[in-house]
Amino acid sequence: GLSNLRSVEGMHVLQAVRSLKIEGNPQLRSLAAFRPVAFQGMFSHEFSDTESSAELLADTESSSNMGGELVIRNNAMLRSLTGLEGAVHLDTVDVASNERLQCITALGNLHRVTSKIDIAGPSLRSPQGFRWASILGEDCTVRLDLGPQACFPESDRVHPYSSSALSDQGLLLQPNASWDPSRCLACGSGCGRLAG
Repeated sequence: GLSNLRSVEGMHVLQAVRSLKIEGNPQLRSLAAFRPVAFQGMFSHEFSDTESSAELLADTESSSNMGGELVIRNNAMLRSLTGLEGAVHLDTVDVASNERLQCITALGNLHRVTSKIDIAGPSLRSPQGFRWASILGEDCTVRLDLGPQACFPESDRVHPYSSSALSDQGLLLQPNASWDPSRCLACGSGCGRLAG
C-alpha cells in the first residue's frame, strides 16, 4: 500500500497520460506535480492502496483518440484537484469519498466526458469549474452528491433544470434535492442552490 504517500513530486516528467487513478492515500495532500501533464497520451498510471503500477498502452490510432479515466477516491487529506488542469477529454470522471476535498475548479478545462461523471463528497461546496452544458456526451450520466453547503454559481448552471431535462441527460443532482432560485446562503449571491 501507499499509506504514507504525501506528494507526487516528479510526476511532471510523464508529459502525457491517458488515465490516472489515485486511491486510498490517506496522507496525500497535493496533486500539483501533475500540472504540466496532458491527459491525452499513451500511459496509464495508478497510485492506490493495493499497488502502484505504470502500464504502457498500445500506441494505436484508436487508443490515442479515446478518452481515458480519471479516478480520485479515498484520499482523506486532499483539499483540491490543483494539478489536474491538463484533463481535457475523458470517458469517466470519478471523484468521490475524499473527505476534505472542497472544490473541483481544476477540472475547468474539460470539454468532453463521454461516459460517466461521479462527484461526491461531504466537504464539496461547489461544482464550479465544470461547463456542464458543453462537456456532457450524449450518453453521459452524472451523479452529484455535494456537501450540505453546496451551491451552483450562475455561470455553471445547465438550463433548464426541469425534471424532463434531468432524466434525458441522466443527471442525478443529489437524492431528493430540489432547485431553489432564491439567494444562496452558501455564497451570498443570487446563484440558486440545491436544497435537500
